[in-house]
Amino acid sequence: MYKLESRKIETITPERAAKLIECNTMKAQRHLRKAHVNMLAKKQALGEFRHGSVGVARMASGEDVLVNGQHQMHMVMQTGVPIDAVVEYFFCPNIDSLSVLFRQFDNPASSRTTRDIINVEVHALNLDWPPRCGTLVTGGAAIVEEIVRPSIDTRIRLLQKYKCEGQFVRDLLYTGEHDSSHLRRAAVVAAIIKTRGVDLRKNNSTATCSAFWARVRDGELLTKADPEYHLRNFLVTHIAHKQSHLGSGQRTTDKEYQHRCIIAWNAVRRGKPGAVGKKYIHNKPIPQVI
Repeated sequence: MYKLESRKIETITPERAAKLIECNTMKAQRHLRKAHVNMLAKKQALGEFRHGSVGVARMASGEDVLVNGQHQMHMVMQTGVPIDAVVEYFFCPNIDSLSVLFRQFDNPASSRTTRDIINVEVHALNLDWPPRCGTLVTGGAAIVEEIVRPSIDTRIRLLQKYKCEGQFVRDLLYTGEHDSSHLRRAAVVAAIIKTRGVDLRKNNSTATCSAFWARVRDGELLTKADPEYHLRNFLVTHIAHKQSHLGSGQRTTDKEYQHRCIIAWNAVRRGKPGAVGKKYIHNKPIPQVI
C-alpha cells in the first residue's frame, strides 16, 4: 500500500511545472486534454482558480511518477503565471500500490473515467490490452455475476478475478484483421466468458469456444444452416438499446444479446441448428450454457 511522505503548499512556477511534467511517465495516464488546460487558464485569468493539487508517487526504484496535476502543470507552462498548489508525495513500493493511489485522485471538474482507472490497473497487472478492453471485460464479468452498476472498486476486483477470461477476450477481439465491433458489447462478452468456462470445465480446453466465436466474428464459410451465421447476422444488425446515438439499427437489450448468444452456442453443441430460430421472449430466463 502507498504511504504519504509529505504534504505542503508550494508555489508552482513554470520551471517547477516543467520539472513535474518530466515525471508524467505513467504508461496508463490519461491523454492530455487541451480544452481542459484552456478552461483552467481562463479560470486563472478571471481570478477563479483557487489552488492546485499535485500528487507524486515515489517508487521503490527511486523514480518519481506524477499521478495528479498534469493539466494544472500545463496550464502554468502555457500562461507563465505561477499558482499555489498542495503538493503531496507518496511512497509506492510497487505498481499495484501506484494503481491504488491513482484511484484516490478525482475532482468534479475533471473526473477520472472508469476507463482511465481500469487502464492503470490493467498496466499494474502487466496485461497488454488495448484501452477499452479492460472496461469491456469488467462490464461482461459484472453481468456474469449479476452485479448492477458496479462501482470502480468492484470493477477492479472483477478485473483481477477475470484476468484469464479477459486475456481470452482480448485475443479474440483485438487481434488479426477481422472486424469484431459486433462482439464488443458487455453482454456479448458475458456470453463469451460463460461459454469459455463451460468449454474449459467439460473439455479441459477452450478450443471449441475459440472456434465458435471466431466464426461469429469473421463470418467466413458460414451458411444459413449454421447457428453462427444467424447469431452474427443478429449482432451486426442490432445495436444496444442505450446506444441511441449510433443512429439506424434495431435496438436490443443485454438480456437478449446473452439469450441469442447462448441459444446459438447450445444449438452447435447439440447439433440442432433449427433451435436458433426460436422467438425471443423477454420475460423468460436466459438459457443455461451446455
